[in-house]
Amino acid sequence: MAAGDANSKPIQIAVTGGKGGTGKTTVALNLSLLFSRDFKTLILDYDVENPNALILSGIEQDKITFSRKVYQFIPVFKGDKCVRCGACVNACNSNALLLPREGPPTLFENLCEGCRACKLVCPTDAIEDGRKLIGEMHRVPLTDSLELLYAEIVPGFEKSGYMAMHLRRLEKTVSREGFEILVVDTAPGAHCDVLRALMGRNMALLVTEPTPFGEHDLRLIIDLVKLIGLESYIVINRSNIGDTSRIYNIADESGIEVIGEIPFDEEVFKSHVHSKPMVLHYPDSSFTRALTEIYGKLKKIIGDRLK
Repeated sequence: MAAGDANSKPIQIAVTGGKGGTGKTTVALNLSLLFSRDFKTLILDYDVENPNALILSGIEQDKITFSRKVYQFIPVFKGDKCVRCGACVNACNSNALLLPREGPPTLFENLCEGCRACKLVCPTDAIEDGRKLIGEMHRVPLTDSLELLYAEIVPGFEKSGYMAMHLRRLEKTVSREGFEILVVDTAPGAHCDVLRALMGRNMALLVTEPTPFGEHDLRLIIDLVKLIGLESYIVINRSNIGDTSRIYNIADESGIEVIGEIPFDEEVFKSHVHSKPMVLHYPDSSFTRALTEIYGKLKKIIGDRLK
């Protein structure tokens, strides 16, 4: 079945890399813009604590076409029904409930996981459904053939994985709308949220840099993609700021190909400051030329899968 058919699955490319600041979002956004010249493309920003794709795109928030608030369950106790048996307190693995000397249990909202175990075990139906706002998801068109889907948690909410889970559910619905390419911008690191964003993708680009931190975190993210059997390629960003031979050694050890190098380019600073994507506003820059070359290689790799 041809890509773009509403019943077909799009090719899904994750952009990850471990270390924060290696240029994952810059690569993901500009790569999406290149893909959108040939394919209907959706970019997803899974860095729910600090989503930057919209900012870098230069599109204002008033262009958002869809928003959905996300809430988490919290227990609300009905004092007249609570018999202070302590069943809810014992069932709470996150230790979010405390049974005081008098009255119903006390809730520590920042510890609550929203699992509803307390309500399930309550013998007197003394717990009602409460909720608290934890974040919001948004959809916004960036060009005629490129859309962005992202989520952002409220400041102070610590359980980013809960928000990423809701974004993944929304992604499943939106991705059925004839998109041919999905580009997934993961959060930095190699933790559960990153794993959640990587699962089920067709391939991953591991964006790194020739620095000690870059090398260290590249090894971590390689371990993760190998654990889940995800086809991967390495992109060396800011390749002229250090010794790339160490990155190539890691690539040889892991059996993962370096698909391209992107040199340090001062135009990227201008791009970020003015929220003007590189491939649109700096087409002759060394960054754009290098990324376009990487895009060409990716098109050849996924070519047969798009037929």
